[in-house]
Amino acid sequence: MKQTKHLLGMAAALLLAASCSSDEPVDPKPQVADKDQTRYLSVAISSPAGTRAYEDGTAEESQIDNIVFCFYDLGGNFIAKTTPIADGNVTDDFNNDNTSRIWSKVVAVDLTQGQNLPAYVMAFVNPTDQTAIFDGLSLKEIEQKYIYTSLNSAEHGFPMSNSVYYGHNPFTGQTEKMMATPVTNNQLYDSMDKAQSAIDNDEVLTIHVERYSAKIGLSIAADAIKDYEELKTADGTAVKLQFVPEYWRPNAVSKTSYQTKKFALSETEGVAAYKDVVDRFKNTGMADSWNNETDHRSFWGCSPSFYKNDYPNVSDDVLDVDDPDAVETDYAVKYFSYNGIKNGVAGSANAPAFDAGSDKFGTTPAYFYSRETTTFIDAINNVETGNPVASVASVVIVGKYLVDDATDAATFYVDHNTYYPSEAEAAAALIARQNLLYTYNDATNQYTKATDADYFNVEHPKAAVRGETPVAGRYVTLQLKGATADGLPALHFYDGTHYVAVDATNLDEVNRRLWQNVHTMEVYNNGRAFFNIPIRHLGYGQNVDPTKPLEEDGSYMWENMRRGDFGVVRNHVYTLNVRTIEGRATGLRSDDQPIVPQKDAINYYVSAKLNILAWNIVPTQEVEL
Repeated sequence: MKQTKHLLGMAAALLLAASCSSDEPVDPKPQVADKDQTRYLSVAISSPAGTRAYEDGTAEESQIDNIVFCFYDLGGNFIAKTTPIADGNVTDDFNNDNTSRIWSKVVAVDLTQGQNLPAYVMAFVNPTDQTAIFDGLSLKEIEQKYIYTSLNSAEHGFPMSNSVYYGHNPFTGQTEKMMATPVTNNQLYDSMDKAQSAIDNDEVLTIHVERYSAKIGLSIAADAIKDYEELKTADGTAVKLQFVPEYWRPNAVSKTSYQTKKFALSETEGVAAYKDVVDRFKNTGMADSWNNETDHRSFWGCSPSFYKNDYPNVSDDVLDVDDPDAVETDYAVKYFSYNGIKNGVAGSANAPAFDAGSDKFGTTPAYFYSRETTTFIDAINNVETGNPVASVASVVIVGKYLVDDATDAATFYVDHNTYYPSEAEAAAALIARQNLLYTYNDATNQYTKATDADYFNVEHPKAAVRGETPVAGRYVTLQLKGATADGLPALHFYDGTHYVAVDATNLDEVNRRLWQNVHTMEVYNNGRAFFNIPIRHLGYGQNVDPTKPLEEDGSYMWENMRRGDFGVVRNHVYTLNVRTIEGRATGLRSDDQPIVPQKDAINYYVSAKLNILAWNIVPTQEVEL
């Protein structure tokens, strides 16, 4: 093993954290350096292994490019940090049930006279920011800090830090949130030789670390995609739709990550007490499984988006793509458009970049890395005024429909299972049902229903028309192009008692009435469509109260969901196996329209099998769409 001038012997376990076997608290009084000195610590860092609950993953996912160690006193105050350490002894440990790779080294802590001795240490593996994250920040400040950090890097590996769980704190003797690894005085050596001997005798301080990212996979069975044959033309001719998947990626995912896994009752409150977390998981599918002190793991965490509790009902809430001056609403989670999934999203000083989606669809899962994203249970249960399906992270599959074995996709419209192959035919059907707009014939002194297509467009209601009424992005309706039309008679609308001339002052009101008069159709612009698959977490299907089912007739009963049923938690692997796609996907009217799944959308018959791997494994989610 290479040695530097000042070495600290450390062994750190990726995804795991150290604990003390004694229940008696160590003397909690701060220990002070009586002179300028260098103390040495033997440390090991290891990564998780493959069992029923855990899997090793790839070598790249456990790569350690460099580590910064930060030290804190008993009060959690910052004491010192190391420079980035790139060299260490790395051994694979794939036969271990909980770790797969171990990095070990002797590391030095330089102290000045009067400075408190270290009581806790954190390991920041492959850090993307080696200054702002570490310098002078206390443990409390680090816990509150969230970042736009990249999830992985081909050059620097996956960012990781101490695994967070609830366990025995040797300084207090209590079960507490453990985000930093305790360091007792007998683990601080006064010479490099003693620290090195600790490594040689396997007496190292073990730090368990976990990746910031989650890993989400998707596979599609070879015969999964079925033709959709429930539509007919207006004259009763059967129509066949063939869905062609193009890209997929996680959607409604958090834009930021906490530097370490967070457990708090609110965004601004401090660390949640163990009993409070236990109370939150009562009567859920994770009541007895949200934490595993033996493995130094927890299987839940609160992402920055968890505390926002604000989600869109429709795509217009995120961005009105028909308004050239509209600015995207800054929700805590990101809703992608077709173009955003196809091309990725560029970052900025105040917003993260997002990778393009995957175009890999096969029987072997393709994987995507995502930020941790969990949702406050009140938002998931809010079926009256909220949109539960848009509040949870999901996998979105975007693609196109080909009609009756056509080779190219084209725009079409659907109204209650009636298929219209063009805007002209959709407009004709809507015009035929409207009884609001009329023209006046001077010769006969009569009003005649307006039927000329040149008066109308088929479009999504504009903001001034829809007002406060949410309209799903896929819906279009009949709208006047303007108050007048060249070469055509003036229009009047019947307000219930008499006829009123249409002009610029009442055009928005007339279009609102027209929309309510003829209702809406679904549009598939260039055949574009998406399937949305909410990502289940470990609690789903466990300990279910039979009087409060989670599903009924193929639909989720959102009001009955519990904490831990849905979510994406760091260092977990989720694998969705799509067995069948036989339902009709949701249409997209624009390639730039944010994909906000609708609570009133068609039932998705998707059979997906969901695995979370150690990476911790979430059971495979079988999906039928």
